[in-house]
Amino acid sequence: MFRVAWALATAAAVARGSEIVDAFPRKLSGLPPAKTTPMVVLLAGWPDDTSSFDEIVPAFAATHTVVSLALPGYEGPPVSERWGLSFEVLIEKLQETIASVGGPEKYYLVGHDWGAYLCTLYAEDHADEVLKLGLLDVGADEFDDVSKKELAVILTYQLYFAKLFVLDALGVPRFATTFLFKLFPFQSVGPVPYETKLPTAVQRFFVEPDFRMMYPYFQSWKGVWKGEMVRGSPMPTQPVLFMYGANKRTRFHTKGFLAKLDARDDGSKWVELDCGHWVQTQKPKEVSDELARFIAEPAEPAEPAEPA
Repeated sequence: MFRVAWALATAAAVARGSEIVDAFPRKLSGLPPAKTTPMVVLLAGWPDDTSSFDEIVPAFAATHTVVSLALPGYEGPPVSERWGLSFEVLIEKLQETIASVGGPEKYYLVGHDWGAYLCTLYAEDHADEVLKLGLLDVGADEFDDVSKKELAVILTYQLYFAKLFVLDALGVPRFATTFLFKLFPFQSVGPVPYETKLPTAVQRFFVEPDFRMMYPYFQSWKGVWKGEMVRGSPMPTQPVLFMYGANKRTRFHTKGFLAKLDARDDGSKWVELDCGHWVQTQKPKEVSDELARFIAEPAEPAEPAEPA
């Protein structure tokens, strides 16, 4: 009977999701979606797919509906817009995709990489829907204490990736952009040169890159030439669990962000892991255990306290 209910609920959710243009690719696991069943939404980043959290899903499969998401165009057909989707559109599509699952009105939201950045924007715009927020390796808040060296690393690779996206969108042959991609000195100036294990989709991208997937970099920096600042990720009002890998050339968070989490009394915390950027792949047990404990605690959202 359970299998029948699960099959029916999943089929209905898939049918609803297929009606959304530029929907977030998704994979449902755990309990059948229902208004009374708790739900965890897991959002992967660049250049990942819905399998990114496969080793994390079992921690919630017996108690929650688990929705594994990838960014639009990262699985299946590319996005419909030549220049990619803006973050405003991504927030709208994320809300539509989550609503189409047919789960509860409030849920837990976890993101990695660009998925984490998008989750902070989404949690601000849909604060009444997000119970708790899990951020993996990319923190929130303004980058006010990043060193010049770290800033140089971030600017170098992000603007290079944005350029590759533009060249591809303009019709430059794929072999030429692939050659330029292979020329980038990841080991000497890349942000994450010490990775010991990569998700399958990330490995596949580095063998056969699809530059249409680089639209978040273009969308992030496209306004700079007009004097517009890159939008920082807001400090969430929901309880936050932040986990990051220590073995990187640059941080994707600030010391100030960690201090603000320390000063809160709503269960927010941060955890440093002995790994690289893809924490869910390199430290799946630690990430699963921390997320399970964090989500199991009663949700008591509170306004963030100022650090002493």
